[in-house]
Amino acid sequence: MADRCGFTITVPNAARDRIAGDMGLNLEDAEVIQDETELYTELYDDSANFAHALIMEEWAKDGISFFGHHGEGCEYGAGDFAAHGGKCIQVEASQGQGGPLVPINRDGTIPARALAEARTYWDTLAEAKRALGITEEAKPAAESTEGYRFWCPACKATDSIDVTATVFVRLMQYQGDPDHIETDADLAHDYSHEWDHSSPARCDACGYCGKVGDFDHAAKEVA
Repeated sequence: MADRCGFTITVPNAARDRIAGDMGLNLEDAEVIQDETELYTELYDDSANFAHALIMEEWAKDGISFFGHHGEGCEYGAGDFAAHGGKCIQVEASQGQGGPLVPINRDGTIPARALAEARTYWDTLAEAKRALGITEEAKPAAESTEGYRFWCPACKATDSIDVTATVFVRLMQYQGDPDHIETDADLAHDYSHEWDHSSPARCDACGYCGKVGDFDHAAKEVA
């Protein structure tokens, strides 16, 4: 049985051959290697069966740090994943790699377990990037933080802050196929994005992870 999707993963060069082999990839194929440095390689598989969910757990147990994104299949949605320290964290994500999706209850509350999983993912992603030697430089979007309320406490970037927000999505299910569940934000007709100081946040420029409150310097001045 097969259920395939597009799959992108960044791995340490020391484990590249093994991971490519486990995925059945030929490194000589021009489409397989998307990016390559002295420390890590980004690989692409256009037909990953069930998003390689099981084999990723094995890589993580063997101490390999990695991260990436996969598209949706017939029986599962798109997802982000990160592994470090023997654990692989896999979360539902938007098709366009917008970070993990966290559901919101009808009463406006956020399921504690889903929020905890999102936070664990961001933490693991930061650890995996550090292990791979990825230290992105902050983009000089502004000469200083003057006039800005939010900026990264590590690198002072003002235009690279990603926030985990909650949105309403339509739950789509199919009679006779109870395991086929999908979500669609457009069908929910609610395009708001809810977040607050406790929402997980990260700086895409340097990889710093924390909560929105860590980036809100106006709130710190008031305190």
